[in-house]
Amino acid sequence: MGVAGDLVGQTFGRLRVLRRGGSNHAQRATWVCQCECGNLTTITGHALRAGTARSCGCLQRDFAHDVLAHVGHRAALKVISHRRPARAKRAHRIARAFADVFKPKA
Repeated sequence: MGVAGDLVGQTFGRLRVLRRGGSNHAQRATWVCQCECGNLTTITGHALRAGTARSCGCLQRDFAHDVLAHVGHRAALKVISHRRPARAKRAHRIARAFADVFKPKA
């Protein structure tokens, strides 16, 4: 088991570390972070340092919004389905939901 370094005040992607949050079930150090969008989230130090956690989830929502805005609904389905062909049915439901939420302004 390694020793958790102090990450308070550091920024990882959109996340700024506020304080230590304890440990998770695998005894990894967790940190309470504030995202640029204002949400608070608890992330492991390993995920922060490895770069696998860069936001509270808003980064993925922004990416999906940008894909729909630039390429449209059908092309977004192709992008999502191509990335995970086994989940194509779920991708269609997700894309329809995003299309409803992120309708272009007239």
